Order: sequence, then structure tokens, then C-alpha cells
Amino acid sequence: MKTSLKLTALILLSATVASVGLVAACQPVEKAGGDDSGTTNPAGDGGQTDPDGGTPITTPATAIHKVDGLTDERVTGIYCAPGATSCVLSATGSSADKTHVSAFDTKSVNAARLVVSDKALADLVGLIGDVDILGFSKVGDKLVARLDKAPHGFVSATGDPTVAASWTKVKLGTAQPSDMALNAQYGFGFDGTTWVQMRNSFIYTATTPTLTDSTSWATAWSPGGSPEAPSDLQAKKAADPTICNTEVAYSVAPRPVQAGYVAGNAEIILYGAGVVNQTKAPDGAGICISTDQGKTFHIAKLTAEEAAGNNGPTTLTCISKDHCFAAGGQVFQANSAYIYYSTNASAGATSTWKKATLPTLSTNDNTFINSIFFAPDGTHGWAVGAQDTTKALLLKTEDGGVTWTDASASVAALGNNQVLYSGYAADATHFAVGGKGGNLFSTF
Repeated sequence: MKTSLKLTALILLSATVASVGLVAACQPVEKAGGDDSGTTNPAGDGGQTDPDGGTPITTPATAIHKVDGLTDERVTGIYCAPGATSCVLSATGSSADKTHVSAFDTKSVNAARLVVSDKALADLVGLIGDVDILGFSKVGDKLVARLDKAPHGFVSATGDPTVAASWTKVKLGTAQPSDMALNAQYGFGFDGTTWVQMRNSFIYTATTPTLTDSTSWATAWSPGGSPEAPSDLQAKKAADPTICNTEVAYSVAPRPVQAGYVAGNAEIILYGAGVVNQTKAPDGAGICISTDQGKTFHIAKLTAEEAAGNNGPTTLTCISKDHCFAAGGQVFQANSAYIYYSTNASAGATSTWKKATLPTLSTNDNTFINSIFFAPDGTHGWAVGAQDTTKALLLKTEDGGVTWTDASASVAALGNNQVLYSGYAADATHFAVGGKGGNLFSTF
């Protein structure tokens, strides 16, 4: 059994990404265009667009099918190298042997684990108990496995991530003035000079090309923190009401896999405001946006409907610095699930966020969107989560996220119909998605 404590919360909201080879009906709708030239963070929060995804897969997509080899793990992240049909997944379970990074192909998960949550990893990162893995962030040539309850860990692969020798584990160093504690890693980015790390409660920066156990991290942003960062935040807020004054934290169980977004080159950073269980959220429901590597965040507010329901976004991702998404939903609040999209997110407080058109979902209150991801074309995308509390939700878009159709039946038909949390799309037809109960589905 795990020895580490689990967070509890009033809501269950997270996001993952999945793609299926189903074709939605063509409709004369607005296409979410925008500047898609920015570097994205592939699979960073459960799976999203890969900037290196231009290498085509030559084998045709297959019918969606189950990939064998898992038991009761929760699949939190999926990543496939460009042009590859062998991929990696991250999983977290009820015991250390269920928490791992593993390779998989079109039929099965490799039993030889690439990364495991063993005592050696726990000792390295400074934890008594098991380390959880929340998905991947792609930063330059590194694929980072994002950790939970790991104060000082940095686990990454350089080269082929399906090869064990590509993976390394180092300590992250220390943070000032507040330590990194047990807070979850929500994203990493590197602009060529400065590393940016988003954790639950903090944005940290470190000016270094290489992360080691001696790296010194500075707390760049922590509204309501002890101490608050920056120290003059309240004076800045008084001078500019668009400054975000909401903490980078909310207590949601299980941990969301797209709770925040950091672009691989750190050109844009997002986190949600007005979320249930967020202790400090005076800005109401919205998206806190930074385009200066986490030094400053501005609030882009959502509608009064979300604000009234204390229903800020718990799922955030981008496919460029402007083309971004925010999703949420609320337990015990019928028809509260939503997806917003923006094609000018880097404008910060003046960015425009529009509510996407979703299909008619279950009338059950407990419908959640857990994650969003796109193929490299930025047009074909998927959103995954839960409907009727425990069943898989799979939505698909073919217009860049403006309208979505329901493709849940494709995975429900495969049996063991449980919540989806993660996924990855290599192109418009090749995808893999994962979720609760060891579910892993693929069209590779």
C-alpha cells in the first residue's frame, strides 16, 4: 500500500487527451486559427500537439483497440516520438509497482519498466513513500516525467524515450525563499537561458542551462504564499487591476494532469482562477496568463456563469502561444462542463476566450473534461474525461476546437468503460488514449 498521503477534495476534475480515428460531420463553422508558430509543449499535461510531429507515420491507422499489459493503473500521460509507432506512457496506481513509465506498441505494454517508483527514486527526491507520475512535458530535446509528492526530483529522457538508457534522474536543487515541498509538478519550460517550473502553489525560475542538485530556484510567483511573491504584488494589483491575484493551487483528487500549462520554450504559461477549493481566488473564474516567463500574470475572465458557480478551469493547454484551451466542470452542478478556446491568448488580459459548442452530454451532474490534445495540424483534436461519474467521455473536433462531437461509444464498446485521463495524437487518425483501470486504447 502507498505510505504517502492522498489529497481529498470536493470535486474530481482533471483533464487528459485522447484521439480517435472517427470523422465528424463537416459543418460551416468558424475555424480557430491564430498564430500557430509558437513552440508547443507536447504531451506535457497528458498529451498535446508535438512541434516535432511533422514526420509522417507510413502505416495506416487501425480500428481503435485495447492495448494489453496494464491492470488497475491510472494512465496519466502518453507520448510518441515523431513517426514512431512505439510510445511511452506514465501510470500511477495504488502501489509502487503500479507507478511507472513504460513503453508500448500497437498490441501490448512492455513489462520491462523504464522508470519505477521505487525506494531509490524516493530517496533521490527526498520522499518517504511512493512518487506519483502525472504525465509528460516536452522541453527541447528532453521528455520530462512530471512528478507528484517529489520535492526535488527531475526525471527526463534525452533521445529515444522507449529505451531505458535514455532516462536520467537528478535532484532539482533547492528553492528560495520557500522550499518546493511535496507540491505536484504541473509543467516545465526553458527559453534558452531560464528554466521555468510550475508547481502546485508556486512558479519557480532558475537561470542555468542544466539542472543539477545544486541548482538554485527562485520563487517568481506565489500569490498568497508565505512569503508572497513577488513581494510587491499587492501594489502592482492596485496599480493594474488586470494583474492576477489568485494562488497557483487548488485541492483536487486525483491530481489533474493538465492543471496548468507551461510552453516548452516558456513563451506562455497558464493556470486557472476561481476553482473550487482554491483558498485565494479574488479574481473570479478565469485564466491567469504570463508571457514573461512567470514574472507577471494577468487575468482573462470567463463569463459570469462560471464565476457564479465557482467553476474556474482545471484543465489548460495550448497548441501555440495564442491557440489555447481552458476546460472545467463541477460536481453536483448539471450541465457545468465547458471548453473555452482562444486564438490570441498571448494578449493576456485582453485576450478573447469563446465557449466552444459541445454535444449534448449526459444529464448526470458528474460530467468532467479531464484533458485536451491535438494532432500536429492544430485542427484535429480530442478531449477526454468522465460522464455519468465513472464512464469514459471522448470528444472530437475537426475545426481547431470550435465545435466538438461525441465519440465516447468507440471506447465504451471495448469494455471496461471507465474514466479517461490521457492521450496523444500523432496525426489526424493515429492516436492512443489512457485512463482508469489500466485502460489503454490505440489506433496505431
